[in-house]
Amino acid sequence: MALTGSGAISLNEMHIEAGGSSGTACTINDSDIRGLIDKSSGATMSFNEWYGASATTYYAMSGGTVTTHGNYKAHTFTSTGTLTVDTVGEAGNFDVICIGGGGTGGGWIAGGGGAGEVEVDSQSASTGNITMTIGAGGSKSAGSGRGGAGGNSQFGSVATTLATGGGGGGSYNGTTGGDGGSGGGGGTGSGSGTVAGGSSQSGGNNGGTGSRSNGGSYGGGGGGGSGAAGANGAHTAPGAGGNGTNNNYRTGSNETRGGGGGAAGASGYHGGAGGSGGGGVGEQWSGNAPASGTANTGGGGGGSGGTSVTPGQGGSGIIIVRYQYQ
Repeated sequence: MALTGSGAISLNEMHIEAGGSSGTACTINDSDIRGLIDKSSGATMSFNEWYGASATTYYAMSGGTVTTHGNYKAHTFTSTGTLTVDTVGEAGNFDVICIGGGGTGGGWIAGGGGAGEVEVDSQSASTGNITMTIGAGGSKSAGSGRGGAGGNSQFGSVATTLATGGGGGGSYNGTTGGDGGSGGGGGTGSGSGTVAGGSSQSGGNNGGTGSRSNGGSYGGGGGGGSGAAGANGAHTAPGAGGNGTNNNYRTGSNETRGGGGGAAGASGYHGGAGGSGGGGVGEQWSGNAPASGTANTGGGGGGSGGTSVTPGQGGSGIIIVRYQYQ
């Protein structure tokens, strides 16, 4: 346990931190006590130089965008890059959150895109470089058809931590939602009954079902989120995207990612809301435009209402590595 960061520090406390027994003889010039702050024998020293000193070796890393909170550092990767492990810690593993890219909404009275998988792991590593691969959000141009699936995010060249991209939203003529980290919402069509949403392949949630209708009022299914399934679409109420999940690795305060995309509706009915955590709202046909999933959240894109409207694209993924550094 590290020494206090303020106030008084006794020589005995320094001795214990360095591995000595309480109450045994010691001096401030002893090699083990000097070693806590890397001082040479006979060097000028003051007690406050030992604030926060610890005999424990912690991980030290470089790469990405670094933030510090409390006794933790976090390295955030919003695009593919390299994490370098400079020092291997003896105080336990480090934490990784890996999020795949979100799926795109479908085209033409369509379902919302599913969120990328949110994978949380504990890891250890030797010194050296580790590749951080960030999955792109799914994409789709205007027109009918299922939305594109999001790309996978991966920690390391061997897939010890891999987050699957979200499934694309279904479209008109009964196109089902795509499978993925979370499934895309089901499409719509004439007739009766429902259109299935996509399934989660890896720990996320399914997309909601879309509704068929002979009366011209259609509602696609919401894309699945990392925290909840997409809502089922009804004839007058397109499904909302499922909500995402919270994680505090980057700043110490919860941040929500992995929301599913909202579905599109027919004329006169607002599109389904995007799930919390970056999901895009679906289009109201001839009304609001569909929104894309938020970048670096793995959020699913909103479904489009007409064949001439580009659906909301999937949000890209992210990787955050957190470890105790003091």
